[in-house]
Amino acid sequence: MNKLLGLLVLILSTCGIQAQDVWETYFQDSQLKVEFRYADCHDEANGIHQQKVLLRFLNLTKSALEVSYQRKPDYGEGYTSETNLQHIRLGANAVMEGSCTEKDKSLFLFSRHLNRQGRSLQRFELANIQAIIVK
Repeated sequence: MNKLLGLLVLILSTCGIQAQDVWETYFQDSQLKVEFRYADCHDEANGIHQQKVLLRFLNLTKSALEVSYQRKPDYGEGYTSETNLQHIRLGANAVMEGSCTEKDKSLFLFSRHLNRQGRSLQRFELANIQAIIVK
């Protein structure tokens, strides 16, 4: 019985880990797929604990793509931050994704601080997504 209980705990904990790594599709056409997921990111050395929205871009073609889009995060109370244009270059059939240590803002959005009060992402939009084949 104890072995069965141990096995059940192991299976459930493994499922929980996998659930955190599930990417949701935000946009898809014949050339490009854009996915996102929320991640709790911890930089223990600097005392920074944040939640980020990580972005993943998948080139569905056999050609290089130049991808552009606008980030439109909404932190509530009428506050919408940067709407500047982002650019990503993807090789043929390439995948580029954000991570907790990523510094390239085209691959993530700040969601909220985990260890202090402050603004929190209410929703976000990736607007004017365009993928152009590069020769």
